[in-house]
Amino acid sequence: MLFKTSGSVQYVMSVKGSAQLMINGYTFTRHIVKDDTIYWRCTQFRALRCPARHRQRRSTGEVEVVWPHHNHDILERRKRGTLRKILEQRKEQVKKKSTKIKQDEKYETEYLLPEYDTLNVNEK
Repeated sequence: MLFKTSGSVQYVMSVKGSAQLMINGYTFTRHIVKDDTIYWRCTQFRALRCPARHRQRRSTGEVEVVWPHHNHDILERRKRGTLRKILEQRKEQVKKKSTKIKQDEKYETEYLLPEYDTLNVNEK
């Protein structure tokens, strides 16, 4: 899924001094530079396993969306110790969604059990 980004694209400086790409409030860090292409990934990739990715053509500066979906809201700089709380909240949200899906789905399961004779329990 590749398309040009329609949001506001700007460069910002990280706390540690490296350039970051900011698109619609989400920040991206440079992941790979290969030939004429710079691959950017969400700054929350390591902490939250965010899958959002962009790539940029160095010659034109054009930014293309590789994967637009973030698994988190726009985050300012996280305070020390808040990651555990964020992960616990996400875990609860996933639990609620999965129990809702199980409640909504009505499915029947057929269990096929082998006959006792075919198990060959007494054979060594």
